[in-house]
Amino acid sequence: MWQSKTQSSGIGAEDEADGREYVNVVADYSPEGTIRPVSIRFADGPAFAVDKVISAVHMSATKHNGAETRYYVRIGAREHYLFFEDAQLGRAPRWFVMDNANPTPAPMRDALSPK
Repeated sequence: MWQSKTQSSGIGAEDEADGREYVNVVADYSPEGTIRPVSIRFADGPAFAVDKVISAVHMSATKHNGAETRYYVRIGAREHYLFFEDAQLGRAPRWFVMDNANPTPAPMRDALSPK
């Protein structure tokens, strides 16, 4: 059975050094430990449903001395990267997006904005 949780990541907080923008994510957590993002919300905008998780790759984050999972997701007609940063140094895990990491030419925030 899946359990849904909303995780606040210091909504709207941005790490200027590397372009991270921390966002709120609703995710399903399975008993086996699998995490599946369901929706994403920026500080100043509506929530967007994650239509499909295409892939999830766990990797070490050498710059931040931790680990993170990079999710490749479809939101609407576009595909984006969404990152889950594991807890480190007593801080809770957080979700973030990085415009320079997205495979689409437009920043994620702009790509999801209604036209």
